[in-house]
Amino acid sequence: MNFFIPSVLVTDPELVKGVLVRNFDVFHDRGLFVDTESDPISGSLFSLEGSHWRAMRQKLSPAFTSGKMKHMFGLMVDVAEQMRRFMDTNCHRADLLEMKDALQRYSIDVIGNVAFGIECNSMENPDSEFRQMGTKAFQFDTVQRLKFFFGGRYKALMKGLGLKVFPGDVSGFFRKLTASTVEYREKSGVRRNDFINLMLEIRNKNGEEGLTMDELSAQCFIFFTAGFETSSATMNFCLYELALNPVVQNRLRQEIEEVVGKDNDGFTYEKMLSMDYLDRVVKETLRKYPPAESLFRISAAPFAVPNTKYHYPQPDRFDPDRFLEEAVQKRHPYSYLPFGEGPRNCVGMRFGLMQVKVGLVMLLRNFSFAPNAHTPLKIEFDPEFVILAPTKAARNPQLLTGNVAGMVSTEHMATTLQRLYREFKQRGLTFGGFNNFFAPTILLVEPELVKHVMVKDFGVFHDRGLYVDPEGDPLSGNLFNLEGHQWKVMRQKLSPTFTSGKMKLMFDTVASVAKELNQFVDENCHREDMELREVLQRFTVDVIGNVAFGIDCNTMKNPDSDFRKMGNKAFALTTTSVIKSFIGIQFKSLAKFMKMKITEDDVEQFFMELTRSTVQMREQNGSQRNDFMKLLLEIRDQGTISDAPNSAGEGLTMRELAAQCFVFFLAGFETSSSTMTFCLYELALNPDVQYRLREEIKEALNEGGGHLTYEALMKMDYLDRVVSETLRKHPPLDNTFRTNEVDYVIPGTNYTIPAGTFVQIPIYAIQRDPDNFPEPDKFDPDRFLPEAVKSRHPYAYIPFGEGPRICIGMRFGLMQAKLGLATLLANFQFSTSPRTSVPLVYDPPSITLGPKGGMYLRIERVE
Repeated sequence: MNFFIPSVLVTDPELVKGVLVRNFDVFHDRGLFVDTESDPISGSLFSLEGSHWRAMRQKLSPAFTSGKMKHMFGLMVDVAEQMRRFMDTNCHRADLLEMKDALQRYSIDVIGNVAFGIECNSMENPDSEFRQMGTKAFQFDTVQRLKFFFGGRYKALMKGLGLKVFPGDVSGFFRKLTASTVEYREKSGVRRNDFINLMLEIRNKNGEEGLTMDELSAQCFIFFTAGFETSSATMNFCLYELALNPVVQNRLRQEIEEVVGKDNDGFTYEKMLSMDYLDRVVKETLRKYPPAESLFRISAAPFAVPNTKYHYPQPDRFDPDRFLEEAVQKRHPYSYLPFGEGPRNCVGMRFGLMQVKVGLVMLLRNFSFAPNAHTPLKIEFDPEFVILAPTKAARNPQLLTGNVAGMVSTEHMATTLQRLYREFKQRGLTFGGFNNFFAPTILLVEPELVKHVMVKDFGVFHDRGLYVDPEGDPLSGNLFNLEGHQWKVMRQKLSPTFTSGKMKLMFDTVASVAKELNQFVDENCHREDMELREVLQRFTVDVIGNVAFGIDCNTMKNPDSDFRKMGNKAFALTTTSVIKSFIGIQFKSLAKFMKMKITEDDVEQFFMELTRSTVQMREQNGSQRNDFMKLLLEIRDQGTISDAPNSAGEGLTMRELAAQCFVFFLAGFETSSSTMTFCLYELALNPDVQYRLREEIKEALNEGGGHLTYEALMKMDYLDRVVSETLRKHPPLDNTFRTNEVDYVIPGTNYTIPAGTFVQIPIYAIQRDPDNFPEPDKFDPDRFLPEAVKSRHPYAYIPFGEGPRICIGMRFGLMQAKLGLATLLANFQFSTSPRTSVPLVYDPPSITLGPKGGMYLRIERVE
């Protein structure tokens, strides 16, 4: 059963011959859906049936004679020369030049020239509409597959429902393109040695029925689709095999040089046909990688299978000598049929072979091909592509968990995404697809693509795709979650609260809490059971309580305060919270209809009441503090901050104010404490780095008379590099994500990301990639010396994200972490203890990176 269609699979070449040739009168149709009225481009030679097919085949066959191919040869060589120049300019770009993409551009330009007389210039404009529509025609999603199979089985019902196999925009594009090209030719009298000229001759032929405009459009469409992806795929696979088989490549290049010479003037149609070894190499490529991996026919009448044996020893080996004449004669002629056979063999076979051979000759005369670090040793095919093409999907998805089995339960998300990242990288992919449980997701590998998503194409990727319902779930309406216009307005309102000037005003408040941290550690550093991460969480809770709400939480003395309990609860990953998050992301309308809340009721109640009471107290007693709440109240009352007039707009409701306080707490609490925890861990393992940093801190304190100022903290270069290296190795948020508002063609490829797809950026994996940071597991702050930073891609380091949605509280988070670290390192020395985990293991059920089992270090006072 092929889905729900009973099918017969033919394995004997003699039976293949019977179906394709001997009994063609029974098996003359493919059984595809054709509706020339409502879906005109379905009426192509490939799909037509019976007498309609026979009449169209007779009309088109003269367009593909060797004489007609010879006329088109010159146009094709000109396009191949453009490809050569493109390759000459870009062949050194091993990180960005993807051969499949370059060859698709060549095929597009050939078809555009030869079919439509259009200079597509895809070498310089890879995102042309011509290419986008061609790619879309070849990508079959679940709906397309269902329509394809459903239409072939239930044609009358399909027509009755008015369904179409091809998307309306694809059909409309090619019909309009054909009509405009015909109109131009007829008005201007232009004649070219191309396919459209031959179609016009058939259309206008006297004494015979010609072609209607819809028929002409359908044939131009099938000529495009048949010649675009198939030829580029054949060239792609051929160059792959030649890279793996340098002896074959050298022999072929020698033949090309002997026959053609060094310039295009010596390259003729006759010389191309005379190259025997080239012909064998292409045939062996088509044997291993036939673009259309299967053929199909439907019987017009009951058929009794006649009495019904190997074809290619070592079939995975690439050996062009299989097509020496004596070898061909030894095997069944129907064991090789990449273009089909019989009356319905591919009418454009000559054209396709010419296109492939011209392209290969042009490339192999000028370039040598060899595997690189991105070349897969074994090609896996893309299940969503109509023809054979390398897949970009992750391997071995599971039924319920997709490609993330074990995530959260046995391994942290950072580890799961790093595994997928490495798989895609080893296969030479710049991005890959995987199933995040049930959700199809794109994982970015190449930093340049990260730049596109976060900055260059932010207009498409401005949202995270998270669940937001400010009415039913007020705390969800925070800056991190908001989308579209609501996010833009809120970002404009809040940006002035995080300037360096505002950080300076909050510095003394953070410094006073840091003194309390220092005192607590001084009193308890002798205790072997003191868990450092928990201590640093208390510090950040007290800082946020002071700066966001003006509350002295005093968590150092009261670790079980409601403030900390609610913060931990908001960060906890439970089965229920994961399921609710998934429903909220994938089924937003349903989640809102069900009045589903991501935030727990007690967490919402606590932060809403805390915000209300803080606001009420400020309003009643008129108290003023240099903190986050004061700035939010200015926005609430004035729509602007007093010294930032450009932030004008509507104010904030109480719910909006509470939501921003909530996310400020979450963003500054766990992330800063984990950064400090990991930094002290790395310093304990690297005492030379710790000593050098302590000397810098002492020097700054001496210059300030025993006190650190905001300016002194910001000038501490080595501290900045130590913190940056900590964030590289242990980014608190191991990944970030975006979702695209509209369909998006990935730059430099023909892959379209459907609108609403999650695009995940694996920060941890990118920052632990040895191609970006050699010896990635080594802790080396000198990676952030100016010359080192300039030597790598700027988007290989993005712990705070990047672009318009970069973390708005980055300055505050860094100030909090640096001040806490400087305070501790000025007074204490950190080293490993028997309870220190080496190597470090991350806690699986944690949203942020955190050490499994806590962090225990030996702490000694500095004399």
